[in-house]
Amino acid sequence: MAENQKAKVVVYLARHAETSGNVKQEITKQEVDLLTDLGKVQTNLLGIHLSTVKFDFAYSSDYGRAVNTAVGILKQSELSSQVPVKTEARLREVNFGKYEAASYDQTLQYAFGLNVPPLEWSFPEGESFREAGIRMLNFITEICENILSEAQPGFTSTVLIVSHSASIVNFCNALHESSLNEVVGWGHAKDLKLMVNASYMRFEVEKTKNQTPAVVDKRGLEEEIMSESPPLLRFTFTDKHVSQHLNCIRYLDSKSLYRFTTQNSKAKKYANCVQQ
Repeated sequence: MAENQKAKVVVYLARHAETSGNVKQEITKQEVDLLTDLGKVQTNLLGIHLSTVKFDFAYSSDYGRAVNTAVGILKQSELSSQVPVKTEARLREVNFGKYEAASYDQTLQYAFGLNVPPLEWSFPEGESFREAGIRMLNFITEICENILSEAQPGFTSTVLIVSHSASIVNFCNALHESSLNEVVGWGHAKDLKLMVNASYMRFEVEKTKNQTPAVVDKRGLEEEIMSESPPLLRFTFTDKHVSQHLNCIRYLDSKSLYRFTTQNSKAKKYANCVQQ
């Protein structure tokens, strides 16, 4: 089969928009960490930016800030406004345990004090960064495999996923470590430190061959030799959208922010200012 005829899944993996916890720079409990006025504008603008993308599926963590971001993005869509958002616990932010109410500085001070690589950072009564990355990778792999298992050659399905900064970064790290997947275009993600609010990365997922070629044994018989399993999925990172260009509206008051979102031509101008 020609390479360009393979079925594929296109994933837009986004971070939720700004929340009260982000403003305070605190690890805030999910039930009180809601979108700010600016966060709602970021959601609208990201939705406008993605309005011509036809999403077949949409997923978010079950945290309100992620659900509201996903719903807000789809609300602006010309093609996907009726797509339901399914929630998934594996897309949650890292469980920081006892540090759930701590400041970013306190949390990082504790983590750096562990004197281990970031993927090994683990929080009392919480989880490690590696565990968070693996659960994210497992979920994304699962939905892509499910779609691809039923797809015809040349079929493309597009998926929106809204998650959280640390979990997205650790997904990338877990993917990079995985021997079960091949990664192409890593330059779009390898230098990622933390995704700012309402940013996303785009990647395509395809199946790779899952058997080694037939070989001839000493008896002259052709047979399949199964050695170490080659990668099962290929992840090709194509671009990322970083939303620092929205900082110019950060200090507007609520009424000004509302007027900004209702001025459609101006909103489109900012929404299409893409940094890739």
